[in-house]
Amino acid sequence: MKPLKLILISMSALALAAPAAIAQTQPADTAASSNHRDWTLKEREDWLYHRLDQARDDGSIDSNEYRHVGDELADVQAQENSLRSRHDGGQLTDSENASLEGRLDYIGDRIHWLRATNLDRPW
Repeated sequence: MKPLKLILISMSALALAAPAAIAQTQPADTAASSNHRDWTLKEREDWLYHRLDQARDDGSIDSNEYRHVGDELADVQAQENSLRSRHDGGQLTDSENASLEGRLDYIGDRIHWLRATNLDRPW
């Protein structure tokens, strides 16, 4: 019974690790340019702040969600500023840019989900 359990645990771990391994094998160009057109980080941040304000104003998110997502956006901006200050000319590396783009994608998805569900939580 123990060998079967060990095999099942190993297979589960492998199944969980496979998507991460596949994602890491994508070329850097694909990750960095994933359909953001020519929008700068600043333009995307401003657009997300606008969407967040709209969600608050139309009542599709409450003040706690607004504050939490706003804090996440502010954290992305702070991280961007910190990273830029480490480089001559303030130019981000491709991996730094991709990381920040990914965080902005997550925040955009989160705002979309919060607005779409307009979830009334029982707690």
